[in-house]
Amino acid sequence: MALITRQSIEEVRTRADIVTLIGDYTSLKKAGSSWKGLSPFTPEKTPSFYVHPDKGFFYCFSTNQGGDLFRFLMLKEGLNFQEAVERAANRFGIQVQYAENNATPEDRSLRAQLFAIHDTAATRFAEAFKSAPAAAVRTYWTEQRRFSLDTAAQFQIGFAAADGANLARVLGKAGYTKDALAKSGLFTGTDYSPDPYRWHAKFHGRLIIPIRDVQGRIVAFTARLLPFIPQDERDPTRESKYVNSPETEIFHKSQILFNLDKARAAARDDTPVVLVEGQLDAIRAYSCGVTTAVASQGTAIGPEHMALLRRFTRRVDALLDADRAGQAAALKLLPLAFQAGMEVRVLHVPGGKDPDEYLAATGPEGWPAVRDNASGAIPFAVRGLLPPEEKHTTAQKLDALQSLFAIIAQAESAVARDEALTEVSHLTALDLIAVRRDFQRYQQTRRTRTPAANGDGAESPPAPKSASTPLTTAEEALLGIVLHHETLSRELAAMVHHEWLDAASPSGQLLARVLAEIDQGDWQGIQTAQALAEDASEINLLSRLLASPVPIPDPRAQANECLAFLFKRFAKKRRVAISEAIAAAPPGAANVKHLQEEEIHLRKMARQLPHLG
Repeated sequence: MALITRQSIEEVRTRADIVTLIGDYTSLKKAGSSWKGLSPFTPEKTPSFYVHPDKGFFYCFSTNQGGDLFRFLMLKEGLNFQEAVERAANRFGIQVQYAENNATPEDRSLRAQLFAIHDTAATRFAEAFKSAPAAAVRTYWTEQRRFSLDTAAQFQIGFAAADGANLARVLGKAGYTKDALAKSGLFTGTDYSPDPYRWHAKFHGRLIIPIRDVQGRIVAFTARLLPFIPQDERDPTRESKYVNSPETEIFHKSQILFNLDKARAAARDDTPVVLVEGQLDAIRAYSCGVTTAVASQGTAIGPEHMALLRRFTRRVDALLDADRAGQAAALKLLPLAFQAGMEVRVLHVPGGKDPDEYLAATGPEGWPAVRDNASGAIPFAVRGLLPPEEKHTTAQKLDALQSLFAIIAQAESAVARDEALTEVSHLTALDLIAVRRDFQRYQQTRRTRTPAANGDGAESPPAPKSASTPLTTAEEALLGIVLHHETLSRELAAMVHHEWLDAASPSGQLLARVLAEIDQGDWQGIQTAQALAEDASEINLLSRLLASPVPIPDPRAQANECLAFLFKRFAKKRRVAISEAIAAAPPGAANVKHLQEEEIHLRKMARQLPHLG
């Protein structure tokens, strides 16, 4: 694989906007000179993730990870360095130059090829949708599905020809590797034929809906059966209404919500995301002005989906089918929303109609009636467990309480739990004190049954450090002083001996390199420090020190304390080593005198510790 030139890497680093790039993954808000948001790496409810565009780095206090925009992509998407540069360059439309001028698509990483393959295939499908032979497909789209051609263009709706021919040939001629084509999920037969031209296109004779990730890249497709196109009798999927891409290197159902790339721009803390059942439902809602509509990928909403939504909004409205399956799905959504710290409502279509059918008939004018016909989480759950048109025994109410408690217990906020219990008491006509007492008993039983370990015998991981975690070593303190008090850096570089530092710690190793750069006159501040950090632990340490500098009233006095500590630690270890060497030396050994002189010198220095003037 041809390597990206150093000049091109620096161009991408300079031109790419780290705030915009990370904003593709989590909502960021201005906080002084930096930006703040929820961690893109782990579910959380209180923002602990910071981006510092002036210094070109991020730091996540929840996971103790930090670095520049390339490292962010490496951590978030599992890329290597070259893939991260390619990804950032592609995001901002920057042309990457390779060390070999004749670089081809084959020189790109597997992930880069997979994204390009899907983009090429989507373009081909969209062109087929607009072609003369696909007139019946467009009629199906506009008359039977009642969507406009503008909506088709907006979502890049396509058509896969019935014979499915030529796709592998087209992509192969474009220069993509056989391995990338095989791993794209677009073909069958890859397991038994080494010849790509003998593979069969997975999608044929169907309407094609591209699936995009939160950054807007096409990562998969959904293919919808067309009633007027006969399916191949040899095709095992011919009876399926929908055929979906398999999971690949770039597509994981649990991490994708259809249309989130568009919806996230409209979602705010006071603007709920509208969760619908399928892609066409989301397209319908979006075309009716519901710009925050999203859908899962043919699978139940899970914790990862909720964590993804939580990065952009705290509210979700569930607009699911009115049938039993849709209502059951809504009920399963509630504990996930409570766990993620999100406010959830369930929307109801007037007359219990199908959402897609209703909005297709009413257009945007019908949306207010849906939006305003909403149930809160607890009222919806109570009505589902205890239908108001029926009479319920005490035993039935107690069973329903257990289900409600299971939902409420997911909320971390005591206030949220108490408000929910108050609602339960009111809606079930049960005594509030008794409901609270039963809930406490439920929690106690739940804690008793839940092992202290993670469920598999493993110990729980240690709690991550918070933003206020103090520096724990003298090396870290000195490194912080060097980074934030440049006037002292040259004095420290001249004063500190490298043997005083703990060479086994990331802080000691990084500080040694930083002081050497300063001593040699090559120090250019933070940019140099970032280049000197060699591994993940050093990058994380540096990012933490830059993101959260510890206020030091008198940095010179702090530096002198660190110098004294470092020398005392070194002198103590060295004197022990000298004593052991002298004891082990044979009588009359020539080096004993030098060892004794060194020991005397260390004692003298201990009486007048090194310090900055």
